[in-house]
Amino acid sequence: MTYVTQGKIKIKVGTSGQLTITPTTDYCVKHNTKVYTVFVEDRDPPACRCFKDTYEFKFSPDLASYLVQAAFAQTPLQITIDDSDTIVRIQVPA
Repeated sequence: MTYVTQGKIKIKVGTSGQLTITPTTDYCVKHNTKVYTVFVEDRDPPACRCFKDTYEFKFSPDLASYLVQAAFAQTPLQITIDDSDTIVRIQVPA
């Protein structure tokens, strides 16, 4: 199963790439002082998953150059993850 959110990404480059997501307001939940990114499954009825805004997502090396470019440009993306919390697809929202 896959889950989708929208937002901008931040990447810390070092010995391993660390990627966090800053969600758009449509995909953001706040509880007390904590911010969460919501991922929604594309089916009826939809399931959803929430992650703290500091959660570091895994991503395929095939997507690395695209993610770095999007991070530098602060491009809003649609981001898809799988059940293992790995980013499997990105696209510029239509």
